[in-house]
Amino acid sequence: MLEKEYEEYLRDKRVILVGPATYLIGRNQGEEIDNYDIVVRMNNSLPLPEEYHKYLGSRTDVLYHGLFSDGFPQESEKQHWREINLKWIVSKLGKSNSRSLRFEEFIKDIDIKWITTSKVRREISKYTKKSSSQGTITIVHLLQQPIKYLKVIGCDFYQTGYYLGYKGLQDEEQIENIRKINQSGKIHDMDSQIKYWAKLWKEDDRLKVDDVLEKILTQ
Repeated sequence: MLEKEYEEYLRDKRVILVGPATYLIGRNQGEEIDNYDIVVRMNNSLPLPEEYHKYLGSRTDVLYHGLFSDGFPQESEKQHWREINLKWIVSKLGKSNSRSLRFEEFIKDIDIKWITTSKVRREISKYTKKSSSQGTITIVHLLQQPIKYLKVIGCDFYQTGYYLGYKGLQDEEQIENIRKINQSGKIHDMDSQIKYWAKLWKEDDRLKVDDVLEKILTQ
């Protein structure tokens, strides 16, 4: 099964999850990011703006993607996945979901392995309200794997918003409007997810966070 293959792919690996928060821009962590065994990103992070490689790194091995109806991958993205030799895509939707079926057809002509995390969403729902963010789903699923450890950077619960270029966004006003919607709690309940992340961080010493996320989790 592909799930078992994914476990073996991650076994004893140093994994870094690079989120889309704008505070990463200017931190010059690109080389450090690329030196991890496995680099994970989420949703519409690809392609990475080349001028940001010194901040965000240039590698991506695993992409966790929501396969949103309004952000479904395009042919240009698929071509980019091929060019960067993306290894795995992990979706939060069940295999029988209509978007999953569409995605299965979409990737049949490229060499990328794909699994889903639908069971993880049910586990998270015990601790969080409303819809779980992609970051929460990604962290929980990665911690279920036999990794050496997971470092999380660029995740601040929308406090600073997306970096310019994420999702192809080039309008700062639009990015700020998205940040306000996400912060409002209309889609994700931030308080319950912050508490859940803090619980995971306290209970699993494989979970490492940067200074920004540590400050949020200890407030």
